[in-house]
Amino acid sequence: MSDGRIMQLGTPREICLTPSSGRVARIVGSVNLLSDSIESRDGLNHPQKGKMRMARLELPTREKLDVDGQGAWDHVMGNRGHIGGPFTVLVDSPELCKRVSDVGAYIRFESDLDKGLRTIAVMMTAREFNCRFEWAGWTKQAREANVPEAIIEAIRERRIPENLTADQELVMAFGRQILSAKHRVDKETYDAALDRFGLKGTIDLAMTFGYFAMLTFTLNSFEVDVPEGHDVLPT
Repeated sequence: MSDGRIMQLGTPREICLTPSSGRVARIVGSVNLLSDSIESRDGLNHPQKGKMRMARLELPTREKLDVDGQGAWDHVMGNRGHIGGPFTVLVDSPELCKRVSDVGAYIRFESDLDKGLRTIAVMMTAREFNCRFEWAGWTKQAREANVPEAIIEAIRERRIPENLTADQELVMAFGRQILSAKHRVDKETYDAALDRFGLKGTIDLAMTFGYFAMLTFTLNSFEVDVPEGHDVLPT
């Protein structure tokens, strides 16, 4: 509750792990659920227990970081209430970590782009870069946003799904083009996005693909992986 208004309904655990907005995340504050589990509520994690696997780095704890690293840790906690996924790596570059966290908080909590459309964009990006961790977290987000299972499976299998809404078809066309070898969006698709989402929405859409592509480079480079039994991409 804030200023006499209910911001989110749910159990304490649900509110801690899956805040509905950046404001709720900030109200919840510094709740450290990291240990060695994958119980994170940033958009890239699958909130079920299991050992997070980091092949190249030791899983960080706040106590082991220097003053700057602890400041970055607290900054991320303030944005999203938990440290997980790429931020377990980025926290060792404190200033970068804070800035990336701020962009991610906007894209996840504040962008006007429909959540279901955002999840489609992220899944396409995760699939393009074969990022297992990003895929595991955002397929869960997609199901929570009522994205049809047929769309999730089509993206997994690199197919164009059938029976798309006009908005879903537009986002997937935009994604196929920007993630292609040419990394360009043609005029027809750009104009359609501008007409449907407006300039701000089109910028947010492009940056959703760009932001999560950037995160895949961190996750893949440092081999941050998901536990066995989670929704993973084909090898």
